[in-house]
Amino acid sequence: MSPGQIRVLAASFVGVGMCQMTVLSASFGVFMGPLSEEFQWRRGDIALALTLATIAIATLSPFVGR
Repeated sequence: MSPGQIRVLAASFVGVGMCQMTVLSASFGVFMGPLSEEFQWRRGDIALALTLATIAIATLSPFVGR
């Protein structure tokens, strides 16, 4: 691995360790198509769920962190 790749890997490791929201927001788009097909949900409804999850995490993180 090159030094640049190691830095990216280290930064990703720290980011995921500090906040699970990075995993949720970065990978959610991959699951939109299958969720939409499986449950017959519209993409807007799925995006709304991500928005609500983001708001909940942002609101509750300071309290959970203590």
